[in-house]
Amino acid sequence: MRISDYLEIFVPTHIIDADTKNPIIKNTMLEKTIISCHNMLNLKDTKFIICPDDRFSITHPLLMQEYKAYIPMLVKSFNKKGINCELRQKNSKTRRGNWKQFIEECKKPYMFFLEHDWIFLQKINVLE
Repeated sequence: MRISDYLEIFVPTHIIDADTKNPIIKNTMLEKTIISCHNMLNLKDTKFIICPDDRFSITHPLLMQEYKAYIPMLVKSFNKKGINCELRQKNSKTRRGNWKQFIEECKKPYMFFLEHDWIFLQKINVLE
């Protein structure tokens, strides 16, 4: 049994501290989260789908432009590391909207909501 036949992972994200003088475009926590989840849950080829909230396109268009340039580079680096990852191109303005869209689009019987700042510290055998 391959877990990837049954599971897709929804990874909502957004610009961190967008309303401050030091917004974070390069979200290293997102990178650590996906790597830790992939490794600690032994997810092999299970797909991670990154879904940035699009609300910042209206409120912070220049920051969002930078963020939209950063995320594809992150996805490429994941794929080079053997982590099956993609960026969903059409996203809702809110996490709730992205979640609803993900539920409608998910083709697997199970989905996993992975917040962009969760770190897995212990190995978990998800096949047991």
